[in-house]
Amino acid sequence: MNSCSHLHLVHLLSIAISRKSVKNSIVCTPTDKIEISTVIRTLKNNKSLGPDGIGPVLVKLIENLILDPLTYIFNFSFYWTGT
Repeated sequence: MNSCSHLHLVHLLSIAISRKSVKNSIVCTPTDKIEISTVIRTLKNNKSLGPDGIGPVLVKLIENLILDPLTYIFNFSFYWTGT
């Protein structure tokens, strides 16, 4: 995933997750594959590719391959940044 697509995905996930978080709290609740899938499906196909050649269309095509790793990475990240 290129840095622009990755940052966009992280931003969208943080927005979605913050909606589930406790009001006035910076603690994020864990995410799940459904939430990540929803965010991936909202990526706009017409966005340009990054230097690695990966764009939203490819991310959507390989969604079933990256859902588990992304879920793990995001939840691991939330756990360690919250401690």
